[in-house]
Amino acid sequence: MIGDDIEIQVAEVAPTRVKLCITAPQEVAVMRKEVRLTRDANLAAAAGLERFVELRGRLRKKSSPGRGEGAHPEKHQDPPGRREVPYRM
Repeated sequence: MIGDDIEIQVAEVAPTRVKLCITAPQEVAVMRKEVRLTRDANLAAAAGLERFVELRGRLRKKSSPGRGEGAHPEKHQDPPGRREVPYRM
């Protein structure tokens, strides 16, 4: 028992593993440590990716000749045989 409402039982013992049963209230999250570490790493990577996309958008707005107010479209032309392709993730 852990506290009054969490119970851990050994359900099976084998030569290379042990199976546990955990009984806990619905509001208590129960997960293996490596699963939690992987989840946290994925969430951190996703947050970093969102920040990257935001910064990329800001940089494109600042460094895009030929777009926006006061731009001269005739000064911004793709070289022959090349064209701008939007980057998708």
